Amino acid sequence: MAPPGLHLTQAKRLALANCNGLLVRALDELDALMGRGSSLGLAVEEVEDLGPLALRVVQLRKRRHRLEAELQAIAAEWAA
Repeated sequence: MAPPGLHLTQAKRLALANCNGLLVRALDELDALMGRGSSLGLAVEEVEDLGPLALRVVQLRKRRHRLEAELQAIAAEWAA
C-alpha cells in the first residue's frame, strides 16, 4: 500500500517538471528573440511579441514557486 500523500506528491512533482520544461522553452524563446533584436533589430510584430512572452515567463516562474511551496507543504505534512 502506498504511503499517504504519495500520489499527491507524485502529481505535484510531475506538474513541477512540466512547468520547468515550459519555463526553459519560454526563456530560450525570449533569449533568442532578444539576441536577434540586439544584433539585427526587431520587426514591429517581434517587438509586440516581447510583452506576452515576458509575461508568460513571469507566470511560469510564479507557478513554479507555488508548486515548489505546495510540494514542501505536502512533504512536511506527511513527515509529521
